[in-house]
Amino acid sequence: MIRSVIKKYGVYFLFLFILLLFFGPYLKNTSYLGVRDLGHFSFNDAVARESYAHGEFPLWNPYYCGGNVMIAKPQSNYISPFFILHLFLPLMPAIKVNILLHLFMGLVGMYLLGRYFKWSFIGNITASFIFVINGVVWLKIQEGHYVWIGICWLPFIILFSLKSKEDIKYSLLAGLFLALAFLDGHAYSVLYTFLLIVVLFIVDIAKSKSLRPILPLIGIGISFLLISAVKLIPLISFISDNPKMTTLVGGYTFYHLILVLVSSNTIPGLPLMWHEFGAYMGVVPFILFLAGLLLFWRKLADFTISLIFFILLVMGSNSPINLSKFLHSLPFFSSIYSPYCLV
Repeated sequence: MIRSVIKKYGVYFLFLFILLLFFGPYLKNTSYLGVRDLGHFSFNDAVARESYAHGEFPLWNPYYCGGNVMIAKPQSNYISPFFILHLFLPLMPAIKVNILLHLFMGLVGMYLLGRYFKWSFIGNITASFIFVINGVVWLKIQEGHYVWIGICWLPFIILFSLKSKEDIKYSLLAGLFLALAFLDGHAYSVLYTFLLIVVLFIVDIAKSKSLRPILPLIGIGISFLLISAVKLIPLISFISDNPKMTTLVGGYTFYHLILVLVSSNTIPGLPLMWHEFGAYMGVVPFILFLAGLLLFWRKLADFTISLIFFILLVMGSNSPINLSKFLHSLPFFSSIYSPYCLV
């Protein structure tokens, strides 16, 4: 029996063990508030905790800038199912356990996505750790932007979006995980994730010469809207009354884009702080990525085309086709001031 449990669930125990080793120093001092923007986000979480403790829904924060919205704020995470941790744990332990749970689910999701693609066991494990233990995730956590952990639902969103092409009922699950990412507090990553799904489905429509893939795409959208409505409707009302109009700034050169992925140091010539554009994955993973792209680009044509689309997007004004400028003209995307953060 023990052997069968290890065979079936051993990889998940491995994920948890390695994650605890890697995450251990962060968990060690659970009372530490942290640095920089962690104070801002933890302050808002503390106010939401108090609202719930007094039997109130966290709609308004009277202590922030003379009063400000809470659930209607794009970065609010107060109605995420994981916020329930705050009802049982002190503030900082609740935040850190929440981060750990999301990182673990990111590992599991990437592993399941790899199994869908029939990758080897070693390939699955490698992809899972590259996805979770990389510069993008950890620079954001270190800076205090822990609402970024919603990106850990990305493998589940892609997995169930792909499966919805075979069985439309999976579109409900894809919409569910997209809504979870939104409720976790990082609205911009949800915008780009949905954009990725749309590009994948457009490529599928072009390949199949059929409009049938539109149905699961609509299903994903409806599922997302229904589940996230409790936050989405107040948010749309708030940003309609208080639009954030930005001027689009720059974009990567191809050289800078490669440096961002393989260099563990700050990159001269980029106008933002490191945590805003850093996406370190390392030289070896980057070589593995290039090898996989060269060997399997036909088999994964949908993702190859999507990759080209997003490379052109993050290059912004340095791209031969300035897709970033077009995207910036659309609702919601107009508040994004730079393509750098997309990486």
